[in-house]
Amino acid sequence: MILRGLEDSDLDALSHIVSVTWEMDSYGSEIAKPASDEYLKSCIRRSDFIRVIEEDGQVAGCVMAGTSKPCPQISAITRV
Repeated sequence: MILRGLEDSDLDALSHIVSVTWEMDSYGSEIAKPASDEYLKSCIRRSDFIRVIEEDGQVAGCVMAGTSKPCPQISAITRV
């Protein structure tokens, strides 16, 4: 397993993972793909940290994190 930065070529695979995870196909293919694409893009826009999980050369998932406001614990650590 490899953790690496996000690349444009990862978006289709990650969108598919979102679609399967949230069962978006149950709404039909005309809705599932655009909805999963938009949901993924909204998550990316809100993230300060993104790593793609790659296994055997294939995208297996991702880790995203972001903060909407300063975290006191992190601020305290960075001041030390």
